[in-house]
Amino acid sequence: MESSVIEVLLRMKSKATFTAWPRLEIDVDDVKPTLKVLSLNQGCRVNFSTLGRALGISHPTLRGRIKTLVDNGIIRLLHPLPKDLLPEGQHRARPAAPVLFIREAALLLPILGIEDGADLPDSVLGDHIFAGFMLERIIAAERRIHPDSCYYYYGGYYSTPVDLMIVRFDVRIGLVFRLKYSLRGADWRCLKAARKNDLISRGFALYAGLRGYSGVRDILTVNGLYFLEDYDFLTDLAQKRCPLLMRVARNNRKYPADMLRASEYPRHANRLLY
Repeated sequence: MESSVIEVLLRMKSKATFTAWPRLEIDVDDVKPTLKVLSLNQGCRVNFSTLGRALGISHPTLRGRIKTLVDNGIIRLLHPLPKDLLPEGQHRARPAAPVLFIREAALLLPILGIEDGADLPDSVLGDHIFAGFMLERIIAAERRIHPDSCYYYYGGYYSTPVDLMIVRFDVRIGLVFRLKYSLRGADWRCLKAARKNDLISRGFALYAGLRGYSGVRDILTVNGLYFLEDYDFLTDLAQKRCPLLMRVARNNRKYPADMLRASEYPRHANRLLY
């Protein structure tokens, strides 16, 4: 892999452009303080009243500004998994507020004043910055092959949420994003619980490390950039059994270096899936 996740994020920052701002239907002077406050809530559930007080405006006014930013493609609101998609008997209390993401790292990082890659993993927003970066690219890749898929998050009141759930017909893929070079079981515990409750078919814990392995059955940890490069192949595993892949992962061995290369799909797909 030519670049690490952090290097890619910082390279995007150096190409930051603000050409979209003049097209907004609100004053740029209003956008800047709004984005400053929203950037500090990257990857968090939106509380319109609290954010409105921070900006000195009413929450209906803030809702209008956020709608304008959403309509102009600057931020994304990710909504919780609807109750009608929960298995029977699991219609318990769940967050109703959407999670907010500023969609481009090129815009987010300058606002937060992040200049050095060494600052990212230690930042309290590190995982959320990584999540926003991955989220946009995953949704773009999914729309290319399955344009009717839907996107949600799940959980978050009493436990770590599943950051992204892709609902693809009758298949559900859960993802968590961690800006770390190594993971522990706690990092994918929410995926394990979601799999146990039949909320997802397969889970992926995406991180900055280079090893691909499986912590538990049907939960794979994969480098974030590798996952984007091989999105079609890896998400297709959610619909197939791959016992050899599980066995290799449980033995704690590295995957073959060429397993994740598009040119090797036919040979490795036959060896891994059948």
